[in-house]
Amino acid sequence: MKKLPALLLLLLSLVIAVGSQTFLGPCVHEDGSFGVCHWAGRMLTAVGVLQAVLALLALALPGERRGLLLASALTAVVGLLTWTPCAAAW
Repeated sequence: MKKLPALLLLLLSLVIAVGSQTFLGPCVHEDGSFGVCHWAGRMLTAVGVLQAVLALLALALPGERRGLLLASALTAVVGLLTWTPCAAAW
């Protein structure tokens, strides 16, 4: 039961990392160019991968779980700060 937060974090971070490049991907303009939302998607991918690594470490190092989950919460704040108007179209 103590591993549940880390497992949920791992699952959600993988959804963020994979989803920001696939089904939640940024918009592409009709002329093939991309805007700011493309780079926001790249940032969300990086945040998702970082959170997945932190979740795996929290599962592997039970004594450090609280600090790793706190660090993951702070990276989630960084992910929320990458919001762009283009992302609102999702």
